[in-house]
Amino acid sequence: MLIEFEDGSAFAQGAVGYNTVPGYELSEHIVLMVEIGETSTLKEAAIDTSSPYLIFTSEVAKAAGLDLSRPEARGKARIQGTLVDGSIYVIDLSLLADDDEGVTMQQPVWAFVPDGTFDPDPLPPTLIGLKRCLDTFMFAVDPLRQKFYFG
Repeated sequence: MLIEFEDGSAFAQGAVGYNTVPGYELSEHIVLMVEIGETSTLKEAAIDTSSPYLIFTSEVAKAAGLDLSRPEARGKARIQGTLVDGSIYVIDLSLLADDDEGVTMQQPVWAFVPDGTFDPDPLPPTLIGLKRCLDTFMFAVDPLRQKFYFG
């Protein structure tokens, strides 16, 4: 069941469940499946609201059809507390709804590809940051139902 405002209008267009397993380190994070770019590269991604942008490796960027020789800008991003140099691009991000939980939503977002090695272990090498990425969607988290709502 999707979230609605008091007037009955939809807050969320889609929802996806996420898992938590006691004692499993990755369970401390919301991890979703997303599609990135023109080639609809399917990837596991973790929500990281402390980081900006959609962040991923150059390998993911190439698979998603990004031309790494043509960034929108160069810059720095603070990723999990570490300041990292890299390139900024604009790319489509699709949040995938569970089969019975609404529709997939797609938005152009800013993506950051670090210059060097990027491994946010134990998280997957794709992070959904807040600024210029997740903030382009309305979203809510229901930890009791383990649902991530978006619209």
